[in-house]
Amino acid sequence: MKTVQKSIFQWYCKLFFLWFGTHLFLVLLTTNTLCANGLTLDEVLKLGMQANPEVSSLEERIEGAKGAVIQAGTVPNPDAKIRVEDYSPDTGAAKKALELVQRLEYPGKRSTRKSVASENVEILKFTMESTKLDIIYKLKKAFYDILLASENLSLYGQNHAVTNDLLELVNHRLKQGLGGEFEVAKATVELVKSEKLLKESEGQFALAKSQLNVLLNNPPDNRIDIEGRITTYPPRKNLSREELIRKAINSHPAILIQTHRIKGLDQSVLLTRLSAKPDVDVGLTGGVEEVGNSRNSPIAEFSISVPLPIWDRKRGAIAQAEGDKKGAEEFLKQVQRNITQEVLDAFNKYTVAQKTVRLFHEGILAKTAKTRDIIKQSFEKGLLGFLDVVDAQRTYLDVMINYYQSLYDLHIAEAQLGKTVGGSLP
Repeated sequence: MKTVQKSIFQWYCKLFFLWFGTHLFLVLLTTNTLCANGLTLDEVLKLGMQANPEVSSLEERIEGAKGAVIQAGTVPNPDAKIRVEDYSPDTGAAKKALELVQRLEYPGKRSTRKSVASENVEILKFTMESTKLDIIYKLKKAFYDILLASENLSLYGQNHAVTNDLLELVNHRLKQGLGGEFEVAKATVELVKSEKLLKESEGQFALAKSQLNVLLNNPPDNRIDIEGRITTYPPRKNLSREELIRKAINSHPAILIQTHRIKGLDQSVLLTRLSAKPDVDVGLTGGVEEVGNSRNSPIAEFSISVPLPIWDRKRGAIAQAEGDKKGAEEFLKQVQRNITQEVLDAFNKYTVAQKTVRLFHEGILAKTAKTRDIIKQSFEKGLLGFLDVVDAQRTYLDVMINYYQSLYDLHIAEAQLGKTVGGSLP
């Protein structure tokens, strides 16, 4: 009798693990093809940049600032005056003249004003670059959120299927007199837990897709698929901290914005000094003086008007402009320190995440899979109970969940590092 029961037990075990292996293969195949023909990371970045209204707004502001450069280099319009003087009602005699006055700005004013406006254009350009860095980071995070949620959903779906079939198996074994009520109760609890985890995973997957849709300016419930798995985009391996800091100091938009702001303020100081220099108004008048019905005398006048800088020499304005410039120079030092600290922090997170993934690759994954296989084989021989198989499967799934989370953390750390460096990594 015991021999027959053992044979039946082993037959069910083989049937179960045959089903399990087939199911696992189908799950992995489905995961690999889940997002076939979907959006790649590059496509997501391109679409997200095109759909972002903040980028469009800055593009329009840049065009407006370019118009300000043109306006800053424009020569002032002349003034035209028509004068009628000494009019006599009796004879109709009067002086009639046309006066044209052209302001000649002090040399250097117009070019300096144009330089200030040009620096404002550069500031807006690098403001847009900084905005793009934020957008790229958000898009990458949303992309990897979906990849991680997809992996978790597949693993929890696999776990639910395994626990469901375990429950059926122990129920069948109970009918054959090979198990007890405790095994059924435990398997039921495991099934309920797996259902809860699966529902939560489905919610996270839907939420991740909704967040990417919002960034792409789509309705939150719009259908969207992406291509790849969390392991499809392996991060780079060797990065130099010193090189990253050097690149950030030389090319980060926040630093370049402040650098051009200082240049603009430097030109503003010069423009304020030049404003104390007088402009010259040159006037030319031509006309006639009517003396009688038949006598007209021509009139021609030339005038130069120069304000005298006696009381207002712009000393207060010059001091204010110089103070603004010095304040901006000190703030640049603070920005450089902040960027350096951000690079160090991001590099540390990247290094830690990289080491964690390496630990999984160097032993944890292989050991966990090997342990699960040993327990499976022992279960087939009747040496271990089904709870041991459940614990082994749960441990394996926990390891895989943590492995994918570590890969996700590594990708996010790399994206954050790119943002703090100010662009693509070297």
